Amino acid sequence: MRKTGTRKSKILKRRKKSSFRLKSLLKKTAIILVGVGVLAGGGRWLWTSGAVADAGFAAKTAFYGASSDLGFTIDNVYIEGRKFSDIQDIQKASGVMRGGSILAYDLKGAAERLSSLDWIKKATIRRDLPDTVYVALEEKRPLALLQREGKKLALIDTESQIITESPDERFSNLVIISGEGAAENFPDLLKLILAQPEIASKITIAKRVGDRRWNLYTANDARIQLPEDDVAYALARLDKYQKTDYVLDKPVKDIDLRYADRIVLQSIEDNTPRIIPADFNL
Repeated sequence: MRKTGTRKSKILKRRKKSSFRLKSLLKKTAIILVGVGVLAGGGRWLWTSGAVADAGFAAKTAFYGASSDLGFTIDNVYIEGRKFSDIQDIQKASGVMRGGSILAYDLKGAAERLSSLDWIKKATIRRDLPDTVYVALEEKRPLALLQREGKKLALIDTESQIITESPDERFSNLVIISGEGAAENFPDLLKLILAQPEIASKITIAKRVGDRRWNLYTANDARIQLPEDDVAYALARLDKYQKTDYVLDKPVKDIDLRYADRIVLQSIEDNTPRIIPADFNL
C-alpha cells in the first residue's frame, strides 16, 4: 500500500505540474487573443478616452512578452530593392532586431524613417507571422552629376532632386551638367541623346546656356552646339554624319547644329569653319 501511495503521489505531482504549464500556456494565449482584440479596435476607445492608459500600457507589455514566449519573435529579416543605399543606414533606420517581439515592431515608424534616407524614395514593411519581417525598398534613380557655381558635384535623380552632395566613384560615368535650369531640363534632353546611341556614348558634359538651349561636350573636348528647338532633328543629323564621316572620332573643336540647313564644323587643326549642307534625307 505504501508503494501504491508513493506512485499516486508522484502521479499527482506530475499532473499538477502539467496542469500548471497548461494553465500558463492558456493564460498567455488568452492575453495574446485579448491583445489582438485591443489592437484590432477594442483598444481604440480606451486610448482615445485616456481612462485606462496605464492599464492599457501594462496589458500591452504583458501581451508582447507573452507573444515572444510563444515564438512571435523576429528571426528572419529580408531586405529587397537595395542597390545604392548603405546597408548600415538601412539597418539603423529600420530598427529591426532579431529576437525582438515581432508584434511590437512599429512598421509605420520604421517605414517613415527609411523613407527619410537620402537614397530611399519609398519603403514598405510587412511582417509574416510568426517570425519574419520583409523590407521592400524603392530607391531613387541616379541621373547625372550637377555642378553648381562654387560648389562640388551633386548627384541628382530622375526627378531632378539632389540625392547626395558627396557622390562616390560609382557615379563617375554619369554626365556632368551645369547652368541655369540644367537639373530641371536634363531628363528631357537625355531621352533625345539616348535615342542616338553613337552620340550618347561620346557625351561627358552638358551645359545649359541661358536656360534656353544646350552645349554638349565629348570626351575629347569637342563642343556640340544644339539649337533651342527641334533638338531631336539636330541630333539625328549629327548621328547620320557620324555614321558616314566619323566626325566625333576626328580632332574636332566645334560642331554647330543651330542651323536647320547646315552643320558648321571647326577642326582643331584648321580655324577655318567647314560648312556641311543639310541636303540629305533622314
